[in-house]
Amino acid sequence: MTLSLDEVRNIRFPMARKPNEDGYRASSVDNFMDKLEISYAQLLEELEQTRARAGQPADSSDANDSVRAELADANAELASARAEVARLNEELNGVRAERSQQETVNGQLREENERLVGETQQLRGQLDELRASTDLSKTGGEQLQAENENLHRQIDEVRGQLNQTQQQLAAAEQARDAAEQAKWTQSAPSAAAATAQMGVVTDDVRHIRVTTSAEASPVVVRLVELATEQAETLLRDAERQSQDRLAEATGQAERVTAEAQDRADQLD
Repeated sequence: MTLSLDEVRNIRFPMARKPNEDGYRASSVDNFMDKLEISYAQLLEELEQTRARAGQPADSSDANDSVRAELADANAELASARAEVARLNEELNGVRAERSQQETVNGQLREENERLVGETQQLRGQLDELRASTDLSKTGGEQLQAENENLHRQIDEVRGQLNQTQQQLAAAEQARDAAEQAKWTQSAPSAAAATAQMGVVTDDVRHIRVTTSAEASPVVVRLVELATEQAETLLRDAERQSQDRLAEATGQAERVTAEAQDRADQLD
């Protein structure tokens, strides 16, 4: 099937419709080039035949003029066909270059999309960690507040025990003063008959009985010393434990808050 010059000039290729293709449809361009090649070969063959006829002896000048005219037309058509082929080749090369460039751009877009997806997943993970840290900080703060209140209650209990011990100390001093006064105002037999009884609070409750004023004075002093030492020890232990727990709670709260702030800054 041959192509006329008008068909070559008026050819229009369909555009590619696939997502990964751009420009003219390659199959249509290839088919046209095949037809153009066939037409070009036939044109050359006709030209050779015309030239062969022109080389033979002519019967008349009219025949020679006709052959020359056909030869001139054939040469003109051949030149036009060559120019059209060159134009189509140039256009085809441009389409191929555009397709290659588009494929490069598509590859870059795919890489950028994958990078953005990865960054989005990473940011979501950091956001989940930040939310978990915030919940943990809130729970830890409530726990520390409860422990602090418990320590304050223990301190109040120790202070109550200290007040009770001080009252016992005052009572013991009054008893000692009364015993010393009785020593000077009463006789020895009546003093020996006098009795005193006091309770000493330790880990186990014990009762000590004294029968003379001479025995009562050292016992009272010792009881007062033991009670005072026990109260002071309990108070010091409670205060030290309270300070340690409070310092630990404060440090943990500050650390959790700092970590949460760092994650928030990274997200920003």
